[in-house]
Amino acid sequence: MRKIVVLGLLMVFTISVAQNYSKEELAIKKAIEKETELFYQGDYDGWSSMWEHSDPVYFGVYSSDFKMEFTNWEALSKSAKEHMTMMADNKVPLPKKKDYNFYINKNSALVTFREDGDLSSRLLIKDKGSWKMKQMTVSKEKHYANLECKKLLQKLCGNWHIDASSYKTDLDWEVTLEELNGVISESEGVFNMKFEFLVQENGELARYCSEVKIGGGSLADDIPVLINNVGNNYYKAYGGKCRIADGQLHMETFPILKPERIDAKSIMRLEKDGSLYCEDKYYDKDGKPSGTMSYKLIRNL
Repeated sequence: MRKIVVLGLLMVFTISVAQNYSKEELAIKKAIEKETELFYQGDYDGWSSMWEHSDPVYFGVYSSDFKMEFTNWEALSKSAKEHMTMMADNKVPLPKKKDYNFYINKNSALVTFREDGDLSSRLLIKDKGSWKMKQMTVSKEKHYANLECKKLLQKLCGNWHIDASSYKTDLDWEVTLEELNGVISESEGVFNMKFEFLVQENGELARYCSEVKIGGGSLADDIPVLINNVGNNYYKAYGGKCRIADGQLHMETFPILKPERIDAKSIMRLEKDGSLYCEDKYYDKDGKPSGTMSYKLIRNL
């Protein structure tokens, strides 16, 4: 009986979700998702059948560092066939689509939706009862967000030292940051941060060096981070990723061998007075907060 009740609830839920779309909207949504599926399967003939071939057609993908654009069927179909041949041996997951919006007018429809976070739109024409693509555009919004991240990093380039009076901490272990000097530079799109610390741990002085590399990956992904910490008979490597939000650089780091475990979350923010506010929140092996360290860096004259 319990299984029947559960199945019944699932059926009601499925029907209620489906009823959010009209019959025509469901047909259009199905056509859009089928076109994507056939393309990723490398089925050129099937994919081609989902498009209106008479010119003009339009296909455009835009990001912060590239533009791909076709304005006629001959050029689009040639490029699609070449891409499918090139990617034949690579299995790429289908992009996830959500947040559909429809404008339907007799035999045409304009649809917008999110596709793996990017903003996409389709213009479809109804041809002999079937919906076919006439126009497709994709704006790679994560690319633009990551470009803003790189712009912020460029502003951070230079030599820095700590404002000792700004240091605050509530860490579980006894540690005081006595000195901190660092340099941030850029080389071929990769940002290098090198910080040298003099810290007092449990009453003893120790020197550490932290080298951070940010970038080197595709703008389509979260910007990768690699950290090497050395000093006092100690070495540890971390991976991570960073992004920009609210005008701040946000960074998450994890042990190289345990990428599922977040060790620290950091923010860096340029203040109005030109100083660089830094805050590190640390987590134990169970993912519980173990304390926060914050301080300001002053640019060397």
